[in-house]
Amino acid sequence: MNSATPTPSASDHRATADRLLDAAEQLFADQGVAATSLRQITTAASANLASVGYHFGSKDGLLREVLGRRILPVNVIRLRLLDELETRSAPPSIEEILDAFLRPIFEQPENVRTNFTRLMSRLHHSPDPAAMSYLQEIIGPIATRTLGALKRALPGVPVERIFLRAHFMIGAMLNALSAWDPHHCVVDMAPRNESGDQLLAELVQFSAAGIRQLGEIETLAPKR
Repeated sequence: MNSATPTPSASDHRATADRLLDAAEQLFADQGVAATSLRQITTAASANLASVGYHFGSKDGLLREVLGRRILPVNVIRLRLLDELETRSAPPSIEEILDAFLRPIFEQPENVRTNFTRLMSRLHHSPDPAAMSYLQEIIGPIATRTLGALKRALPGVPVERIFLRAHFMIGAMLNALSAWDPHHCVVDMAPRNESGDQLLAELVQFSAAGIRQLGEIETLAPKR
């Protein structure tokens, strides 16, 4: 009788890697990156400790893959939408530019969107050095492209001012996607049953108004 252990197939390896990624994403979102051990991740994923090294090399490698598998596909859509806006004859509005940046996130499946934005919200408020280094690498180019489009829409406004208000928008987005629950609002006036499209439209309008006001301030400011 042959009692040798079967060699794992490629699909087995992929399934293990996916379980590790899902478990890491959940635990990083719940506890933070530094507070999460590899043993906690492998236990949640029903995998052994060596599997992290096999598939990702290290905890930092696992973290990079957790972030990359969500952000990189979103960035592809963002770039396509920006390309479409910038190749037409009419210049894009501020609302259209912001929609191109935000919509691909809102259109992710809810279970993916919620967990990942919880993780991003935690990183936003408690940065992890390895995570922030990788985020600068993969988000920096699309953020620069988006800020450039906004700058062209508001040629008289310093890009630093646009960046600051766009930064406020990111905080509002993360809060809306990771923590929106009208039943948990301090004042019982929140709309019920808001869809993702409705939240997106509200966020785009809110953010565009704040960014557009910079142009109005610049126009009204006394010339020195």
